[in-house]
Amino acid sequence: MFERDRYYSLTEIQKKFKISRFKLSKLLDEHKPPVIENKITYGAYYSLTAKYYLIEDIDSIFIDSKVADM
Repeated sequence: MFERDRYYSLTEIQKKFKISRFKLSKLLDEHKPPVIENKITYGAYYSLTAKYYLIEDIDSIFIDSKVADM
C-alpha cells in the first residue's frame, strides 16, 4: 500500500533542500535511490509520470553528500 506521507515528490525535494532541478537530477543519478512511479494519463495525447522517493532515503543522501542549501 502506497502511503503518500512517507514519500517526497521531486518538487518537494527541490523546495525542502533549496536545490535546482539540474543538481537534484545529478544527485539522484549518482545515488540511485528506489523510486515509485505513477503514470497519470490526461486524455489520449498527454501523460505525466510522477516520481516519489522515500523520505528516509532522500534525507540520508542530503546528509551524506552535504548538498543541502546549495
